[in-house]
Amino acid sequence: LGALFAGYVLIPTLGLQSTTLLAALLNLLVAAFAGEMGKRLPQARGQAGQEVAVAAPSGGSTASGWLILASFGGVGLVCLGLETLYMHLLAVVAGNSTYAFSLMLFAFLLGLGGGATVIRQIPQAISRPEGAMAVLLMLLAMCLGIGETQWSAMADYFASCAGYPMPASFGGRELVRAAVCLIALVPPAFLIGAFFPVAMGAIGRAGGVRALGTGAAVNTLGNIAGVFIGGFLLLPTVGALGGIKVLAVLAMGLAVCIILFALARWAVS
Repeated sequence: LGALFAGYVLIPTLGLQSTTLLAALLNLLVAAFAGEMGKRLPQARGQAGQEVAVAAPSGGSTASGWLILASFGGVGLVCLGLETLYMHLLAVVAGNSTYAFSLMLFAFLLGLGGGATVIRQIPQAISRPEGAMAVLLMLLAMCLGIGETQWSAMADYFASCAGYPMPASFGGRELVRAAVCLIALVPPAFLIGAFFPVAMGAIGRAGGVRALGTGAAVNTLGNIAGVFIGGFLLLPTVGALGGIKVLAVLAMGLAVCIILFALARWAVS
């Protein structure tokens, strides 16, 4: 909602500087509200502390924890590397305006949130995280591979809409842009979004509450690496489509590592 509202309402109406100041003001209001709620709920803080103690790990596989953390960081790299490359490609067909970027960000966030929401409704994915993570990574690699073959047709598809009367209006043109962004970005983002709660649940069960912070930090470091690798290494050296292939291979490699580890552990037990 923020991506769409800022791009289509706030910036055109208020301008960039006023929109930025409004965002800062909203952040301060949220901070003040959180501080006030913290003062009113001292008992809840004590209960939360007790939950931390209860959630402390009593054991588990250290190797499994490291593997899940590594895959979580790898998915973070794929996520932001992919977003960088896809936005570069979409700028050719959807444009590089504020409206286009708002639609790209909206589509990617919609996919992430949708995947995280849907995967929670599948108990097997939460109870058997390693298998679910491997399946999601393989589907992601396949999705990227199939999508990479269709990018060359994207410009022709977008251009074919010019012969219809609807895109002549601003609203119609933006609907076409939105359709292109949703088709390109939602499927891979959906799979990445589904991976996040599965991995975080596995990390929390293996290492307790503190491990969740470590998992979030590793994923964020992967995000940072993905932006750098996607924009400064892959794009100049192998191009956007070649970079997508590299990220697909990385996702498949992570899936294979998880499967091999699970098979090795099954053979030992």
